Amino acid sequence: MIPQKLVEAELCRNCQNIRDRLLELYEGNWEKMTKHVQVTRWHYSLEMGRGMAEVDPGVNVETELSPASHDENKSNLSGLLRGIRLYTFHGKPASANRGMINYQDIFNKSHQQLQHLLSAVEEKTVSFGDVTQKVDYAIFGSTNLPENKLLEEDLLTEGLRDRIEQIPVPYLLNFHDEEQIYEPNVREIRKSQHVAPHSIRTGALFAVLSRLRNSGLADYFTAERRRMQQFEHDKAKFESRKFLLLRQEEVVKRMTLLQKAKLYAGDLHWISHDRTDILTDAFLYAIREEHRGSEGTTGRSPRWFKRILGRLSMDENNRCINPFQVYSQIQTSTDDESQHLLDMVQEEYNRNVVKESEEALFEVTEPDLLKRVEGFLEHARAYVRKESVLDAFQKKQVDPEEYLSREEEFLDIAPGQRSDFRVSMVQKFGKAAVAAGTRPNPRDAVPELFDRYRDRLTRSVRDKFNFQAFLLALERFDPADEDAFAELKPTPGSGSTEKAATEVARVLNNMRRRSAAATGSDRGGYCNDCAKKVIKYVLTNEKTRGHFVPGK
Repeated sequence: MIPQKLVEAELCRNCQNIRDRLLELYEGNWEKMTKHVQVTRWHYSLEMGRGMAEVDPGVNVETELSPASHDENKSNLSGLLRGIRLYTFHGKPASANRGMINYQDIFNKSHQQLQHLLSAVEEKTVSFGDVTQKVDYAIFGSTNLPENKLLEEDLLTEGLRDRIEQIPVPYLLNFHDEEQIYEPNVREIRKSQHVAPHSIRTGALFAVLSRLRNSGLADYFTAERRRMQQFEHDKAKFESRKFLLLRQEEVVKRMTLLQKAKLYAGDLHWISHDRTDILTDAFLYAIREEHRGSEGTTGRSPRWFKRILGRLSMDENNRCINPFQVYSQIQTSTDDESQHLLDMVQEEYNRNVVKESEEALFEVTEPDLLKRVEGFLEHARAYVRKESVLDAFQKKQVDPEEYLSREEEFLDIAPGQRSDFRVSMVQKFGKAAVAAGTRPNPRDAVPELFDRYRDRLTRSVRDKFNFQAFLLALERFDPADEDAFAELKPTPGSGSTEKAATEVARVLNNMRRRSAAATGSDRGGYCNDCAKKVIKYVLTNEKTRGHFVPGK
């Protein structure tokens, strides 16, 4: 039996002639004919031009052929192939046969230069001058929206348009993924220059913001209200769904493009801890689907930010590329209408560097935080159960009220809210323990308590900090005198000037160590130069200094 695949397969013209002559020679004996078939392992390779090819926009002549030379091996076939002219085919379509061919910026060419694609798609043939060759490959092409629009407006390309299956490939909407695009550029720049933290994110976030659209979700809320009617007989469930929709509407109305970009990136910290339940799967899906056809199809491309990085890296005297330089370059490259997007980028940058600077300036260790949180939870649990607590110093059981009142005053909790706050923290910790099946980390179980303690402990250290002396010492410090990543030595002495200089060394060392630990690389974090710029920025900028200097 002849395999069905061989029966259905269609040979090229030359192979068909060879097959027919062989069958004629062997009087139709198919088995004898197949002994001439050689099976070759086929390796696809773009570099070697086997089964894969790419056509650049500037290439006009894609196909060529030349008569095959009669070497010794071919002369042996002359009896079988008498009168048949053999050709050698050249060009991208010949290289791509039995594979795929990709046309870069395919519609940069005129419609006359694209007409050969009609026969390639419809009839599986390509013209090589005077000879038509059978081909079998998948045809791909990339284009931009303006070029695609011009094609749609060209009446002469209707036949080609009808045979195109469009696959939209929008720009990325996750700024974390967008950062990965620039990693090869950053690795190359770091061979001669340092790239400060947040520099790449500044550009990546702006690019993503320029591609987003504001959410309204009118269709989603209309459909949800219609679906909600089925629960009218169940008042509790109806009211629950109605309340959920109201809170979702409130989130959508207030959601900025920056918050939407964070949502796409999986960062939900902009939503308070007690409201994350509104982010249902259906709600998140509706947000992503609302502008699927337009989000990512316009806005800044990755090439645009790569050019900015290229300009900054060309300055040989600039040994450290930082977010301030990136921000300035973006501002120069954009119009006034994009300033509100830049303001969002600056808002996000301020939020990040304020937190980093606080941790470097006012050291609050993790063990201290954990000790205070666990102490509060222990006494709050005893309060809820109406039990006493063992005092480690007095070696006796005491009422938890005194300890809790003192801690709640430190945490700035109003007296009328303290009882509810205690019960709430105990319930949340217990719920997390049940869900985890073991004792959870307090940071994850009661993050609001953890954050409140961090804020108050930081504030207590901040209130004792001498900002004026520190800024004077920071101005005198010249990072150019030191190795960019060297450990700074504290200044010996006991005077106020020496103490301030020691504080500068401590803070810059903290900035450098913490960022290096977060990135896993010394050069991936701050150097002494960019650390100084960041500290000076947060302590003097009107939008950030209020977090540090009391009364500002």
